[in-house]
Amino acid sequence: MEQGQNRFDYQDLDDIILGAHFYSCGGGGALANGQQLVEETKAALKKRGVDYVEFFRPEDVPDDGWLPVLGAMGAPQKFLEYGYGKSPVSAFLTHERLLQIRLGNPSMSFCSMVPAESGSIAHGMALLVAGTLGLPIVDGDGAGRAIPCLQMVTFANPDTSANIQLSPSILTSETSVKAGGVSLNLDCNEAATLDALARGIISAGAGFEERSSLSCFAMTGGQMKCPDALVHNTLTKARDLGRAIRLSSDPIKTITALPTAKLISQGEITRVKSSTRGGFDLLEVHIKSDQTEYVVVAKNENMLIWSKQHDTPIVLSPDLICYIQPDGTVLSNSEIEANFQKNTTSMPVALFSLCADKAIDAPWFHQQYAEVFESYGYYGPYHPPL
Repeated sequence: MEQGQNRFDYQDLDDIILGAHFYSCGGGGALANGQQLVEETKAALKKRGVDYVEFFRPEDVPDDGWLPVLGAMGAPQKFLEYGYGKSPVSAFLTHERLLQIRLGNPSMSFCSMVPAESGSIAHGMALLVAGTLGLPIVDGDGAGRAIPCLQMVTFANPDTSANIQLSPSILTSETSVKAGGVSLNLDCNEAATLDALARGIISAGAGFEERSSLSCFAMTGGQMKCPDALVHNTLTKARDLGRAIRLSSDPIKTITALPTAKLISQGEITRVKSSTRGGFDLLEVHIKSDQTEYVVVAKNENMLIWSKQHDTPIVLSPDLICYIQPDGTVLSNSEIEANFQKNTTSMPVALFSLCADKAIDAPWFHQQYAEVFESYGYYGPYHPPL
């Protein structure tokens, strides 16, 4: 890595969070959570006497270097309500120590880390760990969007040649163990099992308050480089989009110009129906445009779009379903819900779809999303946006 290259400066960090917030498909946490994580990252950088976070291009990660996947688990509304940022470094370091024991190699140390998904919290927490510990972050993640379940990350796909092992996995609460919090090692082979276990634990209380940090899928750089084991360049992509939105005089036009972007509707959010259950925020967001009404159905993240003009959803995940307002405000479902709790005034919004990355536009992922769709009354196959 040449000196001065592959660095995110302070402005880049802000732009990454804004761009990742759009790509998170209405989930991934509130923008305020990501901005808080960036401010904590900047404070950690100042403490170390630097003003940037280094990053690895995926191809530059050492083949024999070890790195974990970092994610935040819980209901996005709880992250917004209680705050978040103390547990990511703890999860990373605990995972590293446990892997040293498992490998019988006390000198092994993680050389980097990968965000589990795209989103203000996932990218923000990984940047915080990188900035605090002085390690580069990988410019990529496991989805290229935010996802509701761990089995939807690329690293869980059994059809790749990477053979990445899920365990050991570390789940940590925001409250430290000394202060009554929890740090758990959850050993299992299936990502769906780990996801269900972790959500049950954090939903039951025990110091978690429905939010936590997870470090899992420890892999070598060689494994990460296997075909379709990673969605590449997601942080630089988020940075570039965040910068474009920040500088744009016409944010909707800026999004429309993105590759594969399709403007579904430009109208108003008129109604929101929501609940929290099992560690998930479940929503229906109603958008009215002219004489047409669209309903975005979300399980933390936007899963599908219904229209009264069609008898099948017009957009299905893993394709991205994203919102932005005409003034450039990027909305998550947490922020939409918070607005409608305060008042019932409709919100102007543009609703977009974007095609999923090829790494998750695959049979394994279509099956994972199909299981979610069934609970919303759709039993048909995946199809591209109508």
